[in-house]
This record gives sequence, C-alpha cells and structure tokens, in this order.
Amino acid sequence: MQKLGQLSKNALMDSILISICFENYLKAILLFKGFVIHNINKEAPTLRSKQRKSPVSISELHSHEPIPENITDENGSVRHTIQCLDRYTIGLKKILSEPDYRSLFTEIDGNLEAIIRSYYDERNELHYMGTTLNSYGESKIKDVETMIDFVNENVVVRSNKLMDDFTNKYSNNVFNGWKLSKIPK
Repeated sequence: MQKLGQLSKNALMDSILISICFENYLKAILLFKGFVIHNINKEAPTLRSKQRKSPVSISELHSHEPIPENITDENGSVRHTIQCLDRYTIGLKKILSEPDYRSLFTEIDGNLEAIIRSYYDERNELHYMGTTLNSYGESKIKDVETMIDFVNENVVVRSNKLMDDFTNKYSNNVFNGWKLSKIPK
C-alpha cells in the first residue's frame, strides 16, 4: 500500500496524464518509423481517406506536396507550412483501434493495451465525473507496475539511445551525459 502514496491524490488527473503520456509516446514512434501524425485535410483527399484506417508515410506526403528547401521568414528562420496538414494530430483511439496502426506497436502487448485503454476511457469520463475515478485498488497498482516496466524497458532505453545518437552524430555537448533514469518500483 506504500505505492499508493506515490500516486496522485487525484485519480482523474492521473488518468489524463498517463493517457497523454502513452499517446505522445505512440505518436513519437509513428514519427520515428516515418509516418505522419497530423491529420490530413481536404487538400489531399486520397491521403486523408487512407489515413482514416492506415498510417500515411512522410514520403507519401512529400509526393503529394513537395517541401521546398531553404524557406525562410522575415527573421531568417526556416518556416514552411504543409498545406494539407491540420494543426491537430491523430488520436489515441485511432492508434489503438485501427489494425494497421496497432500493428506498428509490437512492443505493446494485449495486457498493456488494455491498461492504456482503461486510462484513456477514464480520461474521457472527465465529462461525467464518474465516482470510480477516485479509487485505487490492487489491480490498479498492478497496472501501474506494468506501465512502469514498459516505460523502463522502452521509453527510457529508446530516449537514452536517441540522445546518445544525437550527441555522437552532431558532436553536440548540450545533451552529452543527459539520460533518463528508470522509475524505481
């Protein structure tokens, strides 16, 4: 029961933060694998239709709307807006529900997916302020332990590798030695 003290006093806030964390992680993986995470708008109807069920690769997007090089604004900063992208990104529901999206995340087993979905569902109950949102039982603690294992084995390891690769590739000392620590259990 000591683990309960590590959890927030507000289960709804936990659900929001945890579901956003996993949503952002999955979108980062989509980007890492070369897929578009922003919704495609009516400027590209074929890609928009495809994106409803399947990820669209960045190269497919470039084929539709090539991105010119060296676009600068009045301050000399590189800026370019891709006209066929909305400002909003695809949602966690689509990522977990559509088989073509879901198949990209082999590191997430059925048990972890069910846990993520339960936090997502609780987040969406914000509008109804359900009475079950303020309770933590043993199963919830086991779910938190499962998520901690996943974060330690996937998020921390992947983040640290990316930072090492970035530092080595660009000889950048800004992030040299910067590492995420594993979450203690």
